[in-house]
Amino acid sequence: MDKQKTNIQIPDVNELNFTIALISEFSKRFNLGQKQAFNYINRFKGMQFLRKHYQSLHTQSFDDAIDEILTVCQHNGGKLK
Repeated sequence: MDKQKTNIQIPDVNELNFTIALISEFSKRFNLGQKQAFNYINRFKGMQFLRKHYQSLHTQSFDDAIDEILTVCQHNGGKLK
């Protein structure tokens, strides 16, 4: 049996911690459960944006980072305001 290598990019611990905290703060702002918040952010491409722009997002306040994620989600069909 041939072993295939997979190209799975695993984020570092700081990125994971930031993502968890951001989802938690997003859920509080919009009165959602954390799973609902994650599903919303993921469905409307906010997670892709977060992964791509983590280096700049993590230097901002959570409020500013959430505003940016929210804008991305809105541009991809999300209805939260």
